[in-house]
Amino acid sequence: EAMIAEAPKDESGAGGMGGGGMGMGGGGMCWVAREVYGDENPRWLLFRAWLKTEAPAWLHDLYASRGEAFAVWIKDKPAAKAVVRFLMDSAIAGSEADTSR
Repeated sequence: EAMIAEAPKDESGAGGMGGGGMGMGGGGMCWVAREVYGDENPRWLLFRAWLKTEAPAWLHDLYASRGEAFAVWIKDKPAAKAVVRFLMDSAIAGSEADTSR
């Protein structure tokens, strides 16, 4: 579907993240979480930990393949961001990654 197009890849093959992968520097692969929460909100890090360790494989793979383009699509859609934030908050609420419990 046109709404979620393939994101262009940079020369490193990392989809514009400079090869950051899921390491700490740059927050690679957490495009949607950073768009939804903002770079300064540490909840995107909680979601990343959940995605890496507890998320179903199909969701991890979908996020890896379509997340960057989806983050671009929701950038100017506050209602969509609110729904995604609710889902992400729900996922990490009972997570081992959520240390605020």
